[in-house]
Amino acid sequence: AYTTVHATNDAIANLHRAGMSQEKYERYMCEAKFLRAWIYSRLNKIYGGMPSGGPAGYKPGGVPLYLEVISEDQCTKGQSSAEEVWKAVIADLTDCIGCVNFPDNTLTVNYGRPSKGAAYALRGMAYMYLEDYQNAAADFEKVSECGYGFWTGKYIDFFNYNNEKD
Repeated sequence: AYTTVHATNDAIANLHRAGMSQEKYERYMCEAKFLRAWIYSRLNKIYGGMPSGGPAGYKPGGVPLYLEVISEDQCTKGQSSAEEVWKAVIADLTDCIGCVNFPDNTLTVNYGRPSKGAAYALRGMAYMYLEDYQNAAADFEKVSECGYGFWTGKYIDFFNYNNEKD
């Protein structure tokens, strides 16, 4: 996970050197920030604790939070709080959502790459962990506005090649 975090930090710090169009630069920056947010979201779900404090005596942890390019010997941070990690996830996803060159969805072009719809869904989950249900609900509503919907068929039929993009 931290290999990906460090790769995305490197991309965020150095994409401006690649000599690409502004539109492509902004889309790639959003993709890097989305990936970093997704990795930290996974790490925080596994190691950072659960909403509502967890079982009796549970002490929520967190994970080391690296948001800048560093060398291997600088990887010595202790745990950031779970809340601090969620706030970093939300900040990255908010940047993605606010970018005009980040596509609403990737169902027909650049299939499988990050999109605003995916960013809204992931940010909504982060809000859920922070117990900010109003913002979570608002983000989940935006997912459908980005062109995504719910599967309406039978569960067993979902796992078919013809339904790859559903």
